[in-house]
Amino acid sequence: MEKFILIMTKINKKKVEEFIRVDHAGERGAIKIYEGQLLALNTFVKNDKLKKILLKKGYRFSSDTDSEVLVNLIEDIKKSKKVKLGKAVYYALKQVVGAYAIVAFDSTNPKELVGARLGSPLAIGVGESEYYFGSDATPFLEFTKRCVYLNDNEMAIVNLKKGLTLREIKKDSIIDPYIQELKQEIEDVEKGGYDHFMLKEIFELPQSITDTFRGRLISPEEKISISSLKRHYKDFTSANRIIFISCGTSWHSSLLGEYFFEELLRIPVEVEYASEFRYRNPVINKGDIVIPISQSGET
Repeated sequence: MEKFILIMTKINKKKVEEFIRVDHAGERGAIKIYEGQLLALNTFVKNDKLKKILLKKGYRFSSDTDSEVLVNLIEDIKKSKKVKLGKAVYYALKQVVGAYAIVAFDSTNPKELVGARLGSPLAIGVGESEYYFGSDATPFLEFTKRCVYLNDNEMAIVNLKKGLTLREIKKDSIIDPYIQELKQEIEDVEKGGYDHFMLKEIFELPQSITDTFRGRLISPEEKISISSLKRHYKDFTSANRIIFISCGTSWHSSLLGEYFFEELLRIPVEVEYASEFRYRNPVINKGDIVIPISQSGET
């Protein structure tokens, strides 16, 4: 999962770049700036029809990314309906189909950010006279432990003067934000003395495996007990086939699972890319078990 963080504090239009920190950005999880409009996002939206409409209106595109289509759509609505950024984002998201986590910014109003989510995670850190947007809380944990996690179909308007406002997109209604006090310490998520996070994660594997088995591996009986699977025991032992659906590192975990399931249980296993599976019309019969595996906890 691509991660981004936007730090909103007392800024001016000429120093927009100073409050943007990108921890990681890929093709679909990036910071995009188009003619004063800024969009940070992790999104998968169907944009072909919208792009054709925008092209007919004279909008130009320099890439095939969803971000450029969405930011131009927001700009078009903002101009045609003569509304503020928050309303423009609201109307734009009512038109798009897919999953997204976005943060929009207009350089003509540098004291306001608009965020929204559907499917992809989005968190807001609440500091002293400042706010933080991130794909999770860890990027801004060193600045504040007060956090609001947006739910699906929710959008947030953050204004340095007016504060935080949450809105339910489908119902177009204001909701009260639930601000959590995080208990994580920054040391838990920092590199811990290693040169980079990959090394840290490699050397933490023994402890991570131990923690995973904690409460599940019962000694000295050497039995593994997972309460959430007990009621499905017969389903697994009598399954005709198991299908893993996953992406990225989860896909590699699924391949390992395929090896163990077939070796130990003698049950046929298939591993599918989640990004491709959603567009297929798969053959799934009675007695098949489908196991989708999350990559980041919310994917």
